[in-house]
Amino acid sequence: MKKKLATLITSLTLVAVLLFTLCGCSTYGKVQKAFKNDGWTEQTEVSDAQKDAVTAIFGEDAESKLTIHVFTKGVLGVATVVEFKSDKEMTESLKTLTEDPIIGSYVKNFIDNIQDCQIVNGNCVLVSGFVAGGLETFKKSK
Repeated sequence: MKKKLATLITSLTLVAVLLFTLCGCSTYGKVQKAFKNDGWTEQTEVSDAQKDAVTAIFGEDAESKLTIHVFTKGVLGVATVVEFKSDKEMTESLKTLTEDPIIGSYVKNFIDNIQDCQIVNGNCVLVSGFVAGGLETFKKSK
């Protein structure tokens, strides 16, 4: 009886650990690798202007919901990728944008198919760097 109970507890613990591990996965590692392979350099600090831009898009509490990553390449190449804690957190943040009178209707149209969008990969969103080749590099991470 003790062996069966120990086996059951071990199995349940293993299942719980696997669920937390799989649910906590981020696609940022693939995004980061794609940028580094294309010659982009990840910056260690994020400028106030970039923080303000992300806050303007995702709301005042954006910094508690996401992490901002900035990559540079050459003189003009700057790409900003925001990494949400989870896909669910990203979708919830975007749903709050549907209330905006200017961009709300556009956001509503792609929330349901958000993973098909070129600027979204899992829990990461490319918010700048489209012209400098950042979009092409970001697409490689999918």
